[in-house]
Amino acid sequence: MALECFRIALLDPQAVGNSEMLNGYVEKCKKFEFLSRTGSIDLSDWVGSGFQGKAPELAEHVGAVQIRKSEISRRGMFAIKNIDAGSLILVTKAIAMERSILRDFIRKCHKTRDLIGMLSSGEDDEGLEVPDIDIFRPETSENKDSSEEIDMGKLLAILDVNSLTEDAVSVNVSRKNNDCYGVGLWLLPSFINHSCCPNARRLHVGDYLVVHASKDLKADEEVTFAYFDPLCPLHKRREMSMTWGIHCKCKRCKFEEDMFSKQEIKEIEIGLERGMDVGGVVYKLEDHMKRWNVKGKGKAYLRASFWYAYSEAYICQTGV
Repeated sequence: MALECFRIALLDPQAVGNSEMLNGYVEKCKKFEFLSRTGSIDLSDWVGSGFQGKAPELAEHVGAVQIRKSEISRRGMFAIKNIDAGSLILVTKAIAMERSILRDFIRKCHKTRDLIGMLSSGEDDEGLEVPDIDIFRPETSENKDSSEEIDMGKLLAILDVNSLTEDAVSVNVSRKNNDCYGVGLWLLPSFINHSCCPNARRLHVGDYLVVHASKDLKADEEVTFAYFDPLCPLHKRREMSMTWGIHCKCKRCKFEEDMFSKQEIKEIEIGLERGMDVGGVVYKLEDHMKRWNVKGKGKAYLRASFWYAYSEAYICQTGV
């Protein structure tokens, strides 16, 4: 729409003096339209520089996903075709980075208000509809006829449930953490459910949130990412889950429910908390896994739960 407006302006005889500026806007719009359509973003230089300097300019993009009913939490985001690890899933801009400006913003934009109203408020979610993902695309027109009043109580509840910070800390559903507020609200990522064994990862680039597949996804597989740091033992993840009002039932959590009931694992946890040598923690865990015949993903799950010990032991050995 903006691109078409600039093209029309270029044809206006009165715009001759501003043609260079308008041509610049036209080219910029073309660039963003291409990025939005293809998702061909390149963050390599920015990442390689250690995230220094100005964040790259991005455009919103929705990949091969749709919103469906989910067994995890009523609604979720699903792949509609096979997605390779590392592939871009979506790029979306925050609706607001400050709670204080959101009210005025949604007064001016009916589309934003209507889209926010589709998110979970943490209460009475059973009747929430499963929206068509196309309505979240940037090219979708605004419903100017909408006249629904703003329910500020519901709006604040939606913010509390769905706001994210860069380090994945959120306000909880039950309001037990009233001093902690998410710094941004991103619409489509609000439909992505949590897993302690996620298949996607999010990256914050300015006020944009970029989601990539961290594993190969099959068609109809639900997209998940971690709401908090998953590289910690089960009981700590359970504590953080309570902050979000969720109870993770992923394969990793189910596997570890049995493993963490073992006395040997409990002793390793206690030892680590009391300052036990990290090398000793790693040795004991590896020895127990060998005796219990833990293989493949099971080993990976337990190593991830004691990642701190493994990373510290590596640093001690290599001096990195």
